Amino acid sequence: MWISGLALAVLLFWAVGAYNRLMRLRSAAVRAFGKMDAHLVRELALVAEFEAARRGARDASAQAAHDHATLVAAAEQLAASLAVSRQRPLDPEAAAALAEGARIVDTAWTFARATKDGDETLSPFLQQREQLTAQRGRAQQQFNAAVVNYNEAVTQFPASVLARIFGFRKAQVL
Repeated sequence: MWISGLALAVLLFWAVGAYNRLMRLRSAAVRAFGKMDAHLVRELALVAEFEAARRGARDASAQAAHDHATLVAAAEQLAASLAVSRQRPLDPEAAAALAEGARIVDTAWTFARATKDGDETLSPFLQQREQLTAQRGRAQQQFNAAVVNYNEAVTQFPASVLARIFGFRKAQVL
């Protein structure tokens, strides 16, 4: 009788400890997402500042104007993906959309850089963009490391049993 009670107590304490570990790892990944989110917000603000400065400058080539409009549209898509990801930072579909949005913005900046001839407003923004990209890269590495730790915990037996019971799912790295 007392042996089964002791076994039940050990199982209960283990379950509480395993659940707390899963919650800690999940919280660490969410906090890391918050840091990356801040960098993405700064990048989106940079696009808005660039577009405002470009509107105040003299007209650039038609190709440059097209590339700038593409950059603004890409930033809007990234902002929408980021809004969804904020609600569910560890959701694989939201993470995939966010990663694609960031890739599209990166591509749009590349095109804007390629057509910068005659557009003096672009150079300072490109320098700021490089700095922000490096900072975002570091934050993204921290997020990815936290997600890997969380995913390992979610899939390790016997904690994986608790993960299934309480709805912990694997997250997506960016």
